[in-house]
Amino acid sequence: MVDFDAGHWWETGMNLLLPALTPVFMSPQRVAAGLRQMVAHLHGNGVTAINEPGLMTDVEPWELYQQILGADETPFLSTFLVDARSQADSGMDPADAVADAQAQVARAGSGKVRLLPKQVKLLADGAIISQRMQMRDPYLDDDGHPDPCHHGEWMMRPETFRAFFRAYWHAGWQAHIHARGLGASPWHSVVVSFRSADGTCRPAHAGMVRGQPPNAGRSGGLPRTACLSS
Repeated sequence: MVDFDAGHWWETGMNLLLPALTPVFMSPQRVAAGLRQMVAHLHGNGVTAINEPGLMTDVEPWELYQQILGADETPFLSTFLVDARSQADSGMDPADAVADAQAQVARAGSGKVRLLPKQVKLLADGAIISQRMQMRDPYLDDDGHPDPCHHGEWMMRPETFRAFFRAYWHAGWQAHIHARGLGASPWHSVVVSFRSADGTCRPAHAGMVRGQPPNAGRSGGLPRTACLSS
């Protein structure tokens, strides 16, 4: 997802450039200023807890999060989820994903700023506003005609998504799934094929996905869930 000629990168292509860009765009001074601005904004609006679904441990400044978000004067709780996409992008074998995630939680699983245990974020397709969500029908070009080459992009290829979902599901983790477009329906077959007999799927910001998620609307407990999220 990188167009070198146009100088444009998007979605997972950004991960290729982050190591080089982080020292410039995520310097400690810039990040600290942004975090303090965020704290003031959330405090001013009465927010008492936040969650970031997907922590990229290789590039995100966890020490600054603890220093600023974890400060005594910061009046809210900050929680994070393990990010399966960055595991996949690093070339990690799905068989090693759960152990890696457990190690992440062990390092940062307590306190005011922490990773939540047995909660993982997976991503199907891209975002709505960037026109990278997968669509069954093509997007329109500048002249208003269907562009057969523009259907959206996968954040995790379906076969990669399935392999990581399988690993986490069988380990008893709750999966939070980013699925936006009509063409992102492969997530549905994955969840259906792996859900337990009493499992459910709770929709949350499912974008334009067509049809009902498996067991949507079922009442009762939620011992195992695969949640759709933005």
